[in-house]
Amino acid sequence: RRVHGELVSFYCAYRYQDCRISLQAYGTAVLWYTGIVWYRSASEPTGYWYCPNLCPSSQGTPGPVGRVVAGGFNVSIFIENMTSIIGKVDDTELFNFCRRMPKIELHAHLGGSISGRTLDKLVINGRSGGDGSCPWARDWEHGMRIDSLDSVRSMKRTFEKFAAIRDVVNCDKNVEEATADVVKEFAEDNVRYLELRTGPSEASDTGMSKRSYLEAVCRGIKTAQGIYNLRIETKVLVSINVGRSLEEALYNVSLADEFISRGEGFVVGLDLSGDPRLSAVHLLPAIDEARRRGLRLSAHIAELEIVDTVVDTASIVARQPERVVHGCYLNLPGLQESREFIADKGIPIEIAFSSNILAGGFSSLEEHHFPYWFNRGHPVVITTDDKGVFDTSLSTEFYIAGKYFRLSRKQLWDLSKQSINYAFVGDKIKDNLRRVFKEFEDSYDFLQ
Repeated sequence: RRVHGELVSFYCAYRYQDCRISLQAYGTAVLWYTGIVWYRSASEPTGYWYCPNLCPSSQGTPGPVGRVVAGGFNVSIFIENMTSIIGKVDDTELFNFCRRMPKIELHAHLGGSISGRTLDKLVINGRSGGDGSCPWARDWEHGMRIDSLDSVRSMKRTFEKFAAIRDVVNCDKNVEEATADVVKEFAEDNVRYLELRTGPSEASDTGMSKRSYLEAVCRGIKTAQGIYNLRIETKVLVSINVGRSLEEALYNVSLADEFISRGEGFVVGLDLSGDPRLSAVHLLPAIDEARRRGLRLSAHIAELEIVDTVVDTASIVARQPERVVHGCYLNLPGLQESREFIADKGIPIEIAFSSNILAGGFSSLEEHHFPYWFNRGHPVVITTDDKGVFDTSLSTEFYIAGKYFRLSRKQLWDLSKQSINYAFVGDKIKDNLRRVFKEFEDSYDFLQ
């Protein structure tokens, strides 16, 4: 039966038995059992889940939670709807306000924003591997969506998940369908402007090229608008990956410029991102080329405290990106000049609470740098980063800001509305967005 966070009847299976679980997952349900990961087998119908070596106890030992069937025995699980990194919603009125409020999402990676629901659909439809096979099953077992909270808390785990997602979204059709679903889900969260960032991929076995990938993303945006008649404006940032070569980075710069020159209006700039454990110094010539071409840039900086943080961050900030991302460790010795430059120029900082905690940027919200910048009146943009991987939403991230950092509804509203100013679009779209926000403001009495 469908469950929503409650405890259900249980028994335990034999020790070390591989367990076939008959369970239909709804929404963003998470299966949890003492930190052990669950994964879906593509050879089984929807709703079956496997976990090897689940039960450390003997047959019949009670334990917390859900009723599932495995070879005639029941096993223990806990089904929990993860609402946010600070626990379940206990202020419904605040969360409802965050949901109703129109929002601007400026930092959403396409791959990391794909929901488990969409990934399941692509596999079940037989589009991954062509015949319904699941070559990424082992990656799924290591924790792509169904994961204990503790095991998500590392950058290594995060990028293992991204790799598994790439194995599923491996052809133009999958890219288009996944993009349409992501846009629809953001629209359902009342996001009115969305910038999706993505690095063009290629797959020789499916014939997908970097150009066809980016074209599929643009088609996905149009598909979402056509099918769902969404009230959302969606744009694209082409990503430069710090884990790839300078040659590839220069190609992505050229590809972004080409798509912008087409005048179709989808691609609006560049994103510098990738595994923050890696240096970006070798890509500086590509950033310089992007600046020479006049392309707008949002750059990930100082996400982790590692050896290359100071050199990388100083080099990137010196190239004056229009926005910076994370900046968790701008307080490091050697980065005072970069920090002051960002402050003096008023360069907006994109903040993602769930991502910063779960990927290991900070160990807790108490350490988070949001208050430092917010209390100084510096431009701050609340974002999701990877809503699918981190099981969040933009409403949830605003809820965290309001609940944990005790921001008023007026302050949350101002943060959302001011984000319009930092979008990589012209005045016409920004003015349209301001009218949307004005309509909400006139209909809601939180300012009265």
